[in-house]
Formats: sequence, structure tokens, C-alpha cells
Amino acid sequence: MLGYLRGTTASPMRLTFNSALLAYAAAFTGKFGTDQGIEVAPLRYGDLDSGVTIAAFNRGAVGMIGYDPEGKADASALIFPDSALVKAANGIKTAGRDVCIEGDELSSLAARVTTYYKEHNTFKDFTIRASSELPSYRPAIAAALERWGTTPETSTTAGRYDLSLLLPAIKAMVDDSDSLVLSGYHGGPLRLQREDIQMVVLLMPQTAQPIPAAPDWLSQYARV
Repeated sequence: MLGYLRGTTASPMRLTFNSALLAYAAAFTGKFGTDQGIEVAPLRYGDLDSGVTIAAFNRGAVGMIGYDPEGKADASALIFPDSALVKAANGIKTAGRDVCIEGDELSSLAARVTTYYKEHNTFKDFTIRASSELPSYRPAIAAALERWGTTPETSTTAGRYDLSLLLPAIKAMVDDSDSLVLSGYHGGPLRLQREDIQMVVLLMPQTAQPIPAAPDWLSQYARV
């Protein structure tokens, strides 16, 4: 059954956006529960040119919000893509790729992933299951943005870490552990620590590049 979050349900809906964001969001969904879907919505309702947000929240424990400024959406929906669609949606370096989702409240949603090569285009078609309204985490995001905006800035670089160092550090620390402690402070290293074994990894922050501000589109998302 198709479930709309907001927008018109009187006519068929159409959502088009960078398919890679769908694949990224799928990595943050769980397997069970009503809030395990992916929310696709216009950044500003009623403004077709405002872009599209793609969000996933695993029972509120972890969230991902992506934004495609070139995307188009005339309504919003909560979707549950299967593994075949997620695989097809993954971004590739050799071509552009987007996904177009269409349907109305009386039928299943149809999704088409199109890959744009220099000389030709290819596409794959899928059906998508949709469900009830996603619980709103926007107020929590708004509160976090307010906190980030009012916290005094004592360091402009602590908090940015080299991925080539961060990913191996996390991989080395995680096996059968239930959790991993990550703790940082302004101007100092990120401390990765396990409590089931006496082991600590200290990852020094980069100093050459500044910490980016929270994007404006995230503030607009939180205010909806």
C-alpha cells in the first residue's frame, strides 16, 4: 500500500533524484519496523525546483539525510526498496545515474534506474513497496543544528579526520564488540576505545582544512 508523507494524493506522484543517494540511505535502514523505510521528499513543499531530500533513520539510533539539488519531487513518500533496486541504484564512476519513482495512492510505485553513458542510455525497472508515515526526527535535527550554531568555536580543524586513517582504525577496533567509544575534543585527537579489551587508538586531526558549516539545506529540512 502506498503511503504519502505530504503533498498531493489526488494525482500520480513523480520523484526523480540521484540514485546513489537511495543506495546510501539503504545502508542505514533496519529490517523491521515502520520507521525502517527511506523518506523521499521535496526540500520545500510546493517548490519543484528546491531539490529532493532522501533520509533514513534506523529506529532513531542512526540517521542519514542526503540532498540532490537537481532532483524533482511533487510529493513525498516512504519507500522500501528491495536489494535488487539498491544494487542497481549504486553510483558508478563511468556514467551518471538517477532513479525516477512514479505512482499514485491506488497502485504500487514503479521505479526506473537510468544510467547515462556518453553514447547511449540503459535502464532497469522495479516495483517498490511503500508504507505508513515515517516518525519525524526533524525536531531532533533542528535541536542539534541549534546546538552546533551556538557552541563557541575554539578550534577550526579538530574533527576532520583522514578517511585513509579513520576507516582502518575503526576496522581494527571492531570485531565481536557490542560498541566502540569515540571521543574527541577541540584541538586534540579522536579517541577510539573498546571496553572489553585494553586497547586505545588515537587519531590526530587534520590541521590544513577547516570544518565545514552545517549545510543550509539541512536547516530547511529540519524546519519542515
